[in-house]
Formats: sequence, structure tokens, C-alpha cells
Amino acid sequence: MVLDLLLKFEPDNCGQGIVGIFDMTGVQLGHALQLNPRLIKRSVESWQAYPCQPKLLEFINAPTHVNIFLNTFRLFMTQKMRSRVVVQKRSTTVVCAKLPRDIGGNGPSYKELAAKWKQLVEDNVNFYQEYEKYKSILPS
Repeated sequence: MVLDLLLKFEPDNCGQGIVGIFDMTGVQLGHALQLNPRLIKRSVESWQAYPCQPKLLEFINAPTHVNIFLNTFRLFMTQKMRSRVVVQKRSTTVVCAKLPRDIGGNGPSYKELAAKWKQLVEDNVNFYQEYEKYKSILPS
């Protein structure tokens, strides 16, 4: 949902590619066990088809078991997408002052960002209602 707003308000960013940094602090193996192969495959397909292509998907503070479930995701990825997935046991390798303070940047904290984006999503409820009319229906 947030990427849809980014595409709406800042379409030029999509041309540069998106860098996704996923803080895996606290992620347990039980989280991965809730995912089935069909859901994983559809998640990967949606990422690969999305107009804002990722140039990096970095998983930070990742416990060892994160690689186990990411390997399932990798099965459904193109080689190009697989090459953009990086797992770090510690903090990010991305250098950017705008990163959240929680991961070494000078930007807003996770908590502040969550509040900002929650408000932005709520302020754009009409956009999402209109957007819902154009969703794809995938076969079962």
C-alpha cells in the first residue's frame, strides 16, 4: 500500500529503483511457517511485476533461520531479482543520512515513520477505494 502512494506522489523515484531495507529483529521461525508456497510465489510475482522495481532488498539483523525461508522465496525469483537480495547479520550496508535513526541514519525513527505513513494512508482512503476497482483476479 505504501509503495502505491510512493508511485502516486513520487513516480520519479520508481525510475531510480527502490531500496528496501527489512529489519528482521525479533523475527522467529514461526513467522516463516505461516507462509505457504503459493503465497510466496504470488508475493514474488507481484514484486517482479510492480512498476517500482527494487534495486536492492536488504534484510538486516537477520537470524540464521531467515535464510531458510528466503531460500523458498528465491526459488520463484528471476536470477536478476535473486542477485538483489542481500542478508546481513548486523546493520545495513546502505549509507544514507535519511535512514531511520533505529538503523544508524539521521532520519525519523521507526515509530515516527509508522505514524506518518499511517496518516498518509488514511488521508488517501479514496485513492485506495478507486484503486481496488482495478485489481487482478488470480485463478485458484
